Amino acid sequence: MLTDSKEDPLYSGIHISALPKTFIDAIHATRAMGIKYIWIDSLCLVQVPTQDKSEGSQMHEIYANAWCTIAASHGTHNGAGCFVTRDPQLLQPLTYNSPVDQEQFCVIDDALWYFAITDAPLNKRGWVLQERLLSPRTVHFCAEQVFWECAELVACESFPEGMPEQSTLQGPDGKRIPENQYKVYLNETPRTLSVAYDRWYFIVEEYSRRALTEQTDKLVAISGVVQKLLPTLNDQPVAGLWFDHLPYDLAWSRPRHIGKRPETYVAPSWSWASLDGAVGYYDHCHGLHHKPHKLPLRSPQVCNPNSQRPPLGPHCPARWMYHAGP
Repeated sequence: MLTDSKEDPLYSGIHISALPKTFIDAIHATRAMGIKYIWIDSLCLVQVPTQDKSEGSQMHEIYANAWCTIAASHGTHNGAGCFVTRDPQLLQPLTYNSPVDQEQFCVIDDALWYFAITDAPLNKRGWVLQERLLSPRTVHFCAEQVFWECAELVACESFPEGMPEQSTLQGPDGKRIPENQYKVYLNETPRTLSVAYDRWYFIVEEYSRRALTEQTDKLVAISGVVQKLLPTLNDQPVAGLWFDHLPYDLAWSRPRHIGKRPETYVAPSWSWASLDGAVGYYDHCHGLHHKPHKLPLRSPQVCNPNSQRPPLGPHCPARWMYHAGP
């Protein structure tokens, strides 16, 4: 882990054997791909106290400009490694010849992608969502095989030319971002602003289900997505919501008895980010936010003590007054 006290020794160089197994495996994978440099967050970003997370605002540039992201998706800690021992025979698709017309069929597990990627330990972490959305390519090292994900193809060792479509459909938990669209979700231009806001709602719903070690990272850990959406929305982010869309952005809710307020202040109570737990956006699939009218806002007051922080970073308590007239 990079801290101020360890910065000089790291510049001088450290032996690879001193690193955790996942880091060692990632270095071997990088070299095998013919790439000279590797970025590892905990070794390249100074690990600072929770009250100062300004370096987190670099994440959208780091991952969006990466050639490829290596994900030890099956691992629960940095000693798990990327490479695992597995049975190669399990990688071969099972075929079946019809006794009627001798037509050959391939038997697949419809939940293959879901259990290997979507439900993997790594993809239950909050920070990882924007890393996956922003990175142009990801290699997932999983418990049974390696998976590939980019804007043109999702594949694995069993299906190197592309996963069967039914295996990347929505999982049983009702997640909104299509599994085969993570790499195009933020990169293709939405048809309308309504579609762009819809995508933000889906991202918030998915992100709110994930865990963070530090709840004060709630807004910082998704700020890279905000930076990516800024040119499209041309809007001002405010504590996890969008200024021009506030009447609709406030229409979030939480499942009954799920979620709680963290002990440490994270965001104003009217923001979904103030809750530690899953949230959902009311009726956003049924045109609520597509209506052309706006509710004018008067006296918006949201103070940000540190202007260098990411646009969705910590805010001090805020007050809003809505005015429904001209």
